[in-house]
Amino acid sequence: TSTFSRRDNMNFLGIDVGTTSVKTTLFDGDLSPIVSLTADYTLSSSGDRVEFDAERYYEIIRSEIEKIKREHRIDALAIDMQCETLILTDEARGARSWCVWRIAHPMWWH
Repeated sequence: TSTFSRRDNMNFLGIDVGTTSVKTTLFDGDLSPIVSLTADYTLSSSGDRVEFDAERYYEIIRSEIEKIKREHRIDALAIDMQCETLILTDEARGARSWCVWRIAHPMWWH
């Protein structure tokens, strides 16, 4: 059995944690979208720092997954983040707000 025939009955969840929203899409085995969700949020900034509360990211992502799980099966998951976002953890939870890529990007140093 090839890899492609094994994925025929699978659902794949992709989560994109972007600069202003979390976009979540569930795909079927043919990689056609089944459902897409978007949860918007606002980053906080102070001087050169741009951050977002780590617990809020967790809550948003978990909520979006739960919405999809109510009606669909999830067999595989992939998550991507915007640029150089950094999270410090303590006991598998966010120890502080996430430092968002803008603080490391040269265009924001001026």
